[in-house]
Amino acid sequence: DLRASADRSDLIVHAAASRLLLEEPQSQMDMVRVGTLLYGQYPAHVSKRDLDLRNTFELRSRIVHLGTVGVSGKVGYGGEFRVRRETKLATVPVGYAHGLEMMPRSLAERPQMAVRGFLSRTSAAWGRARHLPMVRIRGYEAPIIGRIAMDHCTVDVTDLPEVELGDDVTLPARRTAISPDVPRVYQPLGE
Repeated sequence: DLRASADRSDLIVHAAASRLLLEEPQSQMDMVRVGTLLYGQYPAHVSKRDLDLRNTFELRSRIVHLGTVGVSGKVGYGGEFRVRRETKLATVPVGYAHGLEMMPRSLAERPQMAVRGFLSRTSAAWGRARHLPMVRIRGYEAPIIGRIAMDHCTVDVTDLPEVELGDDVTLPARRTAISPDVPRVYQPLGE
């Protein structure tokens, strides 16, 4: 026991944060630093997701360009994604420099992620990506397609009704991954 070894019975001991609160209850000791759970987001790499969390953070932008690409057209940085039908595209000025890649990668995961990324890109090259990140526009979900660039991403809005330049876009993002250069707007709950 830490208190006994330090000869201090008045010590409050805590070593757990949000992830350990959910997955390792024995590590909780006297207190837990809940961090990201306070913002309604699960910590990265948590498999137990049975809490009714309400996200208190959103990354928002607007559509700055609309266009169309024909069958087999290439989309995204490097042109690695090919569409399978005529596709209406929206450009959103948010990219990886802003924090759009949602999960931080640990050094141990990088080889595994490289293999997964290769398989994903190979599949995506012919419009067959299975787990595309989704954005929300006018209450509808639409997939980000193609490789995310430093300062923008491309969204397939083919199946969305009445999409226009300037429409609001809510993007998937982890609060902790967003660049400090992205302006913050704070609002009371319910607005």
